[in-house]
Amino acid sequence: MLDFQSGDCGFDSHHPLQLKGVIMYVNQRDKRGAGVQGHNAEQLFFDVFTKRGYKVTKSSVDSDIHDHIDYTVWKQGKTFTVDVKSEKDENKVYIEFKNVLGNDGWLYGKQDYIAFVFKKEIILVKRSKLQEMMEESMDLSVKPMKASIEQYYYVYEDEALYVLLQRYGREDSVALIPRSALYKCGNSYTFKMK
Repeated sequence: MLDFQSGDCGFDSHHPLQLKGVIMYVNQRDKRGAGVQGHNAEQLFFDVFTKRGYKVTKSSVDSDIHDHIDYTVWKQGKTFTVDVKSEKDENKVYIEFKNVLGNDGWLYGKQDYIAFVFKKEIILVKRSKLQEMMEESMDLSVKPMKASIEQYYYVYEDEALYVLLQRYGREDSVALIPRSALYKCGNSYTFKMK
């Protein structure tokens, strides 16, 4: 088990984040700026963890895409890998079972932890524990309910919790869960930001 000390990271979570000269791939379907938001969350994760004394290294593009590893993190002889998720909703998070091509989503990646980045905190969750919790909480044999992004956010809201959803024209399979479930997942750590 890693020896994390949750607490204040000394960062203002509302400061503008710079792209720092990184060339980003932006999907042509990305109309909401999710790519930039994701990059900013990755930069915030990097800043918070390096300030706390961790050595943080960006993964290769291949490892990022295929293994769902954004960073490798070291401190005091302990090493772990992380996939960073930018959360748009402060009360709910998306869990990806299948990606847009129908392949295994990030829940089944090779990363050790998932970092969910919110406005005032980062919640670091052991991927295997999250996978276990999700598989115990849901019937994954049912066909996903098809819906648009707008329906996810505005129509179904709490009715869509722990329900497999699939966006029109894509092969993905995702579920919404309450943010509070992350704290109960086991092997989760919270890093507060000022």
